[in-house]
Amino acid sequence: MRAKVIFVVLLGLACKGTQPLQAERMPPAVVSDPPMDKKFPPGLAAITVPSHGVDMDATFYLAAGAGPHGTVLLLHGLPGYEYNGDLAQSIRRAGWNVLLFHYRGTWGTLGAFSQSSAIEDVAEGALPPGSGKRGEISH
Repeated sequence: MRAKVIFVVLLGLACKGTQPLQAERMPPAVVSDPPMDKKFPPGLAAITVPSHGVDMDATFYLAAGAGPHGTVLLLHGLPGYEYNGDLAQSIRRAGWNVLLFHYRGTWGTLGAFSQSSAIEDVAEGALPPGSGKRGEISH
């Protein structure tokens, strides 16, 4: 017991004089929009993403600015989970495009949901329509 008390006292003395912990600064993209770019404003479009004969409902968040902008494929989880539109908006504010879609068989999109079909849907969502290869979507 005495050794534990001595250890705690020594630990307290070692920490004396150290700087207090500072809170992390919140990235501006989380809480505020960047300055408006009138030539290349941000955009939001309801689109569909084809996957194995089904058009999956999707939302595309287009970042402001001339670009090019990288595109984030935001996967919102399994059926019934949060859609994460707030996270998509913050990512767009930070200068990235975002594609957010509903897997086959979820949220009103036709088809049957399974974990293997969700993996297939992600592979299809990562391809520009009709291209057969990976690419970038930008202004």
